Amino acid sequence: MPEIHPMSTNLLDRPRPDDEAGPRAIEVATMLGDSVVGVTHISGPHGGRVSRATWTALAAGAAPLCAAVITFAMAVSIARTNEGAKRAWLDADRPASAFRPTPVPLPYDAVTFAGLALGGVALAWGLSQGLKVVMFQVNVANPVMYAGVSAVLALTGLVAILIPALRATRIDPLTALRYD
Repeated sequence: MPEIHPMSTNLLDRPRPDDEAGPRAIEVATMLGDSVVGVTHISGPHGGRVSRATWTALAAGAAPLCAAVITFAMAVSIARTNEGAKRAWLDADRPASAFRPTPVPLPYDAVTFAGLALGGVALAWGLSQGLKVVMFQVNVANPVMYAGVSAVLALTGLVAILIPALRATRIDPLTALRYD
């Protein structure tokens, strides 16, 4: 046993009552044999580090998402400009039917939706690669799992839409308009 300075405050230097547990743990691991080999999945094949492919997938997903956010912000800016121009148009006593707003260019919409789709897929793949370290005996590229999760999310969205819609069908439209 190592000699300890009497003023030592380091808990690691002090003798522990379970110092004899080490040889016992080795004995139990030897007795279990190959059945404990599967437990090493927690540390991961890369020693707990994220692989280069995972970082590449995450970056490949982040780039289209950033493009989608930028083009969406530009479209919102055009909409705000149109709103201000319409107010100025109406304040000048011009007919509202003659106002022509600036349209949002089609490539903005295309970049926004494509960026969301591509970025979402790439980020999902990158995160699934990162989850390989944590998940045990589960294939992260299992299409049944993705289809099941998509179905549950779609069903949840459908229920969230239908409940208020069914409530709205029970209300008389004239009564609703009277209270607005």
